[in-house]
Amino acid sequence: MLSYIFLIILLISSSYEDYEKISKYSSVKVKPDTKVYLDISSYKEYELISLSFGMDVFFGSSSNKEVYSYYIGQVSSPYYYDTASWDNLSLVTNRNVSCSWGDYCTFKWDEIKQPGKNFIFIIPPTPFSDFYTFWGNYIKITHLGGLSAGEIAGIVCGCIAFIGGIIGIIFCCRYCCRKTPYVPVSPVVAYVPPPVVTVMAPPPPQQMTYYPTTY
Repeated sequence: MLSYIFLIILLISSSYEDYEKISKYSSVKVKPDTKVYLDISSYKEYELISLSFGMDVFFGSSSNKEVYSYYIGQVSSPYYYDTASWDNLSLVTNRNVSCSWGDYCTFKWDEIKQPGKNFIFIIPPTPFSDFYTFWGNYIKITHLGGLSAGEIAGIVCGCIAFIGGIIGIIFCCRYCCRKTPYVPVSPVVAYVPPPVVTVMAPPPPQQMTYYPTTY
């Protein structure tokens, strides 16, 4: 009975709070200090969960384009309205930022799903005093998706194996594949029969007829 009363009190108190849910691979635009939560109860353990915080800091200081601090943490509570968990979030400082020409800056942040955790709780403070109260700007929080540690390891191993295969092929082509030795080929010379030498026999000597002289 007391547990039901406690839940009713929590529900009543939570109705006065600003809560906003991020669905998987989606985004929400919230005013500063809104309690934003992402349900990670169905995610695989050690899965990479990438988030981004986008905001227009055109009217802020130069430091607003370099760093943003906010409250974030993974909680094991089964309820997104667990006040104790919201009150004990860690304050982190994010410097992983990229800004466009119009001073719209995006801060990226990665979380690894821890065993037994059901939610990621986020409270994004105002980046500067007049961000929302005067300029009416909102903070866009996006779930960018991610891969599990096993999938990341598989991709890395696949890339290493692919590169290793290419190196092996190059190595074989350079050092293992023997080239056919070059054997010079003598030019083919057409057969020319030797010249026929005709030996001319000398003419037989003429016989001289001797006639005796008569005196």
